[in-house]
Amino acid sequence: MRNLSSVQSVIDVADGMFAAINGDGSLGLANSVVVQDGRSALVVDATLLPRMADDVRAEIDRRGARAELVLNTHHHADHVGGNAAFAGVRVAGHPVTAQIVRR
Repeated sequence: MRNLSSVQSVIDVADGMFAAINGDGSLGLANSVVVQDGRSALVVDATLLPRMADDVRAEIDRRGARAELVLNTHHHADHVGGNAAFAGVRVAGHPVTAQIVRR
């Protein structure tokens, strides 16, 4: 485990996959999971704040990849609030999630 910031750490889950964990995992904030395939990365949930997602994006860059897709599992702010940090990256989710996020 390595710290991304004072509130986030990164854990390698498997080859080509890491999790960005907020606090000790009990804060009630969504974590992000990144799946990397070569130089492309899929981000599952973008955390609560763009500044938190900036740390996730920086870790992706550090690993020599580029975020290609952000998948929002649902519309809660702690899952979609960091989407802005992935400007220019396609964001996907359930149609209802997309409708709520666009509001």
